[in-house]
Amino acid sequence: AGWQTTVREAAKTFLRDIVATCNFDEIFILTDGAELKEEKRTIHRIEEAVKEKLAKAAVNWGVKITTIDIENIEMPPEAVDQMIQWWASDWRKQLAIREAEKDKITAGIKAKTDLMKAEAEREIMLRKVLAELNVARMRAQTERAIAIEKGRGEAEAKSERFRQIITALRESKVVDKETIETVAREMSKALAYEEIFRYLLNIGFGVGRPIRLWWGKEQPPPSESSKETEGTEQGNL
Repeated sequence: AGWQTTVREAAKTFLRDIVATCNFDEIFILTDGAELKEEKRTIHRIEEAVKEKLAKAAVNWGVKITTIDIENIEMPPEAVDQMIQWWASDWRKQLAIREAEKDKITAGIKAKTDLMKAEAEREIMLRKVLAELNVARMRAQTERAIAIEKGRGEAEAKSERFRQIITALRESKVVDKETIETVAREMSKALAYEEIFRYLLNIGFGVGRPIRLWWGKEQPPPSESSKETEGTEQGNL
């Protein structure tokens, strides 16, 4: 009976020491019904550790240890309640951490998606602007070509009209004020009579024959050069 008590007390001591090295949640697990249940793998590991220590000690007592069997590990009800509360708090904390990580991942995915969307929209906008610029450039080139062609046509038409006017003037024996006004209206409303005269002189109108101009009752006094020219023309007449 003496060696049995010694072995039993030694086993309790080794058991307490080994259990003290384990975490509570390694020994017990919480079931879905909020009840504590022993973790079989941990219990088996504790049994093997106690057996190894006890076998070494029992050699001195002339005892051989072959098996260690832990039937159950009991805890006071208040300790169980405290552990359940601690587990619940820890689970809530872990759940909050997971939710935060989930939100962070979701926010990261959303930010990445928004960035990709913004880049796609920017690319679409850039292509649209470039397309509009190309269209505007082509439209401007087309309008410029049309304007050039139109201006060329108008210039040719005006040139033909001026040619007809000059031809009519050449065939006219008398160039009076009414004729000059008609020429001014036809050639350009912005032209002054002096410019028309300069144009007529530049093209050589009236060379070889006299030109008589009527400006109304009052005429400006002739200059010295005009007097000499007038005397020459009267001599020719």
